[in-house]
Amino acid sequence: MPDIDSLLEKASKKKFKKSSYRPWNYMEEIQKEEEEKYHQQEVTNVTELKHDAVIQPAKPDINIPDIQDTKLNISNTIKESLPKVALTESNQIKNELREEKQETSSVSPLYSILRLSGHQKTIFAFILERCLSRGLLSSGMITSEMLTSITNTSLSMVNTSIQRLVDKKLVFRENGKRGRGGFYCFGLSPEVKDAAIEYRRLATLDSTESSRTIESQMEDFDSTRIDGRKFSTSGLPQEWEELDIEPLKHIGFSRGHLVQLFKQGDLEAQSIQDSIYHFAYDLKYNNKGANITKSSPIGYFMGILKRSAIYNAPDNYESPKDRALRELVEQKKAEKEKRDAMIKELINMAFDDWQAKLSQEEKDQLIPEEIRKSRLTGAKLASLKTYFTENVWPQVAPKELMFKAEG
Repeated sequence: MPDIDSLLEKASKKKFKKSSYRPWNYMEEIQKEEEEKYHQQEVTNVTELKHDAVIQPAKPDINIPDIQDTKLNISNTIKESLPKVALTESNQIKNELREEKQETSSVSPLYSILRLSGHQKTIFAFILERCLSRGLLSSGMITSEMLTSITNTSLSMVNTSIQRLVDKKLVFRENGKRGRGGFYCFGLSPEVKDAAIEYRRLATLDSTESSRTIESQMEDFDSTRIDGRKFSTSGLPQEWEELDIEPLKHIGFSRGHLVQLFKQGDLEAQSIQDSIYHFAYDLKYNNKGANITKSSPIGYFMGILKRSAIYNAPDNYESPKDRALRELVEQKKAEKEKRDAMIKELINMAFDDWQAKLSQEEKDQLIPEEIRKSRLTGAKLASLKTYFTENVWPQVAPKELMFKAEG
């Protein structure tokens, strides 16, 4: 039975052999293998040369190259060539990525806009319309509820679409606010704005509906729904087409929202019109917007209509016709009061001039006897003024003035 010393001695004689190479030094190992092969080849060549030298005398004019120098030269060649191959491939990949980036950056804004679709197209159109309506390159405050409402999708999908628009350099973010009561704010470069206007012009020219305007195209963008289709308002009945949406335009209510309400199928045009007036009055006179915290005003309004089919009038509500009539009456009343006050002042001035020219005897003849005996100066003066207003003034006042006084 072998002892421990013999086993250790046997193990020490066994040569270690690497089973595999590490990825970070494979070039060094390949180089060593190539040198080994070359060394074996050189040894074989030297052996053959020595064998030939024994059989045949060497010629003095033949110079045998220095084996060691040749080996070193080939080794250096291997060292230089292998890294160059790796560097060449790496440089090629970098060049391709650089060229791809340059191609992306060289794409014109108009081409990028033409390739937009779905939620990106809807959001970009909404931002563009806000900028154009303000006459600026900034959209102003845009809430997340507005964007989720016009796209009818989730906030996560909206944020993804916004980021893609930013990556395409069609919009850029401005200072907004996160958290409760937060909002977005976007900006357009002059080049993108010009390209978008050109795109809208081309779209108008290519449209088969010659009467369709640029504004109606943007309304179609607002009416985009979750499946990405755009509904034209031309399919609405006449009574829906004639609805007055102007009172709620400032919160983003458009024809596209009418299309959504009409397609619900259980709403009446008159109830929608009344609801528009009711909500607009609540916003303007009752500061209703300050009480809407969990949604935007347009989202709140649409939610109520889809659930209840009508927005009830506030307690102090006054219809547009009634309000217009009341304001007209108040205006006419104020004008009449102002006119009467001026006529009254003019009569007083004319009376002072008239009674100043009368003698005391003439005054006594005009004042009734019972008042003349009372010795009340105020009563006598009032009696004279009454006489002047009823008998003298109609004779001395211009006809035009009398007509206005009577009216």
